Amino acid sequence: MNYNISFIKKIIVPARYYIMFNIIEKIYRQKWNRSQSRNFICLTHAVCSVILNFNYNLYLYEYSKNISMGYFIYDIIFALRYDKFNLTQLFYHYHHLTSIYIINQNPKYYFGDKILFWAELSNIPSYLVYYHLHKEVVNKNTVAFWKNIQKYVYAFIRIPILGNLFYKSLKIAPRKTPTLTTMPVYLLGIFWTFKLFKQSKNK
Repeated sequence: MNYNISFIKKIIVPARYYIMFNIIEKIYRQKWNRSQSRNFICLTHAVCSVILNFNYNLYLYEYSKNISMGYFIYDIIFALRYDKFNLTQLFYHYHHLTSIYIINQNPKYYFGDKILFWAELSNIPSYLVYYHLHKEVVNKNTVAFWKNIQKYVYAFIRIPILGNLFYKSLKIAPRKTPTLTTMPVYLLGIFWTFKLFKQSKNK
């Protein structure tokens, strides 16, 4: 009986945050179009993840974990509804599903709290780039400024910091499978880092 209650709770709590993100989308849609609203929802989730995981606290991590699961479910459904399905989309879904999986593992061995903090911190400049790129009046200097911030912050976090967490988890985790499922996501981060630098070099 207790197991059933616990299982139901694990479903209901993230579902509440999924609903919350849908409500936030409706609020944002009053000011921005669908794409910009989604971008601001991504930014909202990123900021929440950074604040709640800045200094590890089990109570706050539980909140962060449930918020993130609600967000990832929201974003998967959004992508399935509105985005064109292709290989990039497939990796996108894999990223979200892997993220849900890893944050539900013991953070002592799999560092879900640290992954959420650093990964979402690395994403924040990207959302600001998107916002400035899609304004009605685009300021090229502002876009260039945030693109520079984006590539250096992303590279510094995604390669050495998240790489170190991956290595540490592989060393100490009693089960290696959860850690190994994050390898494609880490490699994708390296690929995207090189792409960001290549784009800036070609301009």
